[in-house]
Amino acid sequence: MTTQNYFRFCPRCRHRLSWRVENRGEPQRQKCIRCGFTFYNNPVCATEALIIRSGKILLVRRAKEPRRGYWDFPGGFIEGRELASKSVIREISEELGARFRPNKLIGVYSDIYQWQGRLIPVVILSYSGKLIGSIKPNHEIGQVKWWPVKKLPTTFAFPHMRQCLIDYAKLPTRL
Repeated sequence: MTTQNYFRFCPRCRHRLSWRVENRGEPQRQKCIRCGFTFYNNPVCATEALIIRSGKILLVRRAKEPRRGYWDFPGGFIEGRELASKSVIREISEELGARFRPNKLIGVYSDIYQWQGRLIPVVILSYSGKLIGSIKPNHEIGQVKWWPVKKLPTTFAFPHMRQCLIDYAKLPTRL
């Protein structure tokens, strides 16, 4: 996947960037021929929570782009210098106004996040766990719903979510 001209000019010296292959077998990357800066479209990291209670899974309807109106697991991006296990706790607190106690790391997934016309690779750490307290969703959440595990919506926000549910079902002990 290409980076779709994320930058036009070098962030170091302001010279125009061009597409180059630095080494055989590597993808094209945006490169500054003046100072040598190379833009690597490395993935960003995110966490999410798979919360199941009494045979129902908590999903949130996205109120903002990307994928506005689609159902998602609550979660978000890991901040710089933040541990993934702390990120999922913070994100659930921000989005749902409740505490989250992670139990297990279900898996690590890759997906693509479309943002401002760009395709951003994302690595997602999915945790199962327990929600503590009442839910008070923030502005990013259009709706919160407990779905029966056997009757989930078809409009998931991201492709990795189905694999996460499959992996969760395979865990020897689930929360």
